[in-house]
Amino acid sequence: MPFLPSPVPLDSKSSLDKQQRAWDKRYCEKGRQWGNAPVEFIQPRPCGTVLELGVGDGKNLRVRDSNNCFCIGLDFSSAALQICRTDPELSDVHLLLGDVCRIPVKNALVNLVYAHHILGHLSSPLQPLLMDEIFRVLRPGGTLALTVFASGDMRDGQGLEVEHAMYLRGDGIITRYFTPDEIKCLGKQFIILAVNREEWYLSIRGKKLLRAVLTALLKKPE
Repeated sequence: MPFLPSPVPLDSKSSLDKQQRAWDKRYCEKGRQWGNAPVEFIQPRPCGTVLELGVGDGKNLRVRDSNNCFCIGLDFSSAALQICRTDPELSDVHLLLGDVCRIPVKNALVNLVYAHHILGHLSSPLQPLLMDEIFRVLRPGGTLALTVFASGDMRDGQGLEVEHAMYLRGDGIITRYFTPDEIKCLGKQFIILAVNREEWYLSIRGKKLLRAVLTALLKKPE
């Protein structure tokens, strides 16, 4: 079947453009962001065609076991992709500049999609579009590994609340904090294999602060 991405509403397109500019600015100013960050909790063994949405500086793809895989990294930040292009560990990754709500990949092409901390940086009208696009590009039986920040995380409630449980901080980036039921609702066209809450503490200026994420593993029906 041909490449048939979902249409993006005009008001949502404006929101997405603002986020693209904010992330570009962040990568231009700070360079590699996540070099010391822990690898995501859910990392299914890759096989076939693997797509990472919001590849950023390539943190997750650098630790993959890529034998017999064709890896694609998609990001809307040209500054982030430039960081990836200069990383010899990512020399075999096919990097694409594009929008996760209009994934430039053919239907039913991908075996595994990584979407770590992508859904939570989209406004609520765009979140179902992302899930539809992932469903479209996955092969029947393909897997989605998803991570979002969870309600109760140390930054939940900080910044300007622009939607329910979504906050705009000083760097211009929006972040949504989810409950497990909200993830299950957004993933209703998939078979939900797992939705787990993971917690750990960071010590910042002598205080222990809670980091909380939800990790989900979803499967496209055969």
